Amino acid sequence: MIVLFSLPGAFTPTCSSQQLPGFEKNYEKIKSLGIDEIYCCSVNDSYVMNAWAEKIKIKNIKLIPDG
Repeated sequence: MIVLFSLPGAFTPTCSSQQLPGFEKNYEKIKSLGIDEIYCCSVNDSYVMNAWAEKIKIKNIKLIPDG
């Protein structure tokens, strides 16, 4: 099983301070519910998504660009 969620955009204030970090913070708790992977999709290219993950120290959530 996976969790897939989307956010409006990388580097936006609420997405960067609350939403994506909230999933990262609760990663182990979510995994303990039988979830195999957690994915976040947003309307940015892969370079922006990778820079965003690095900037806010996302290690466990897999980010998916919109392609």
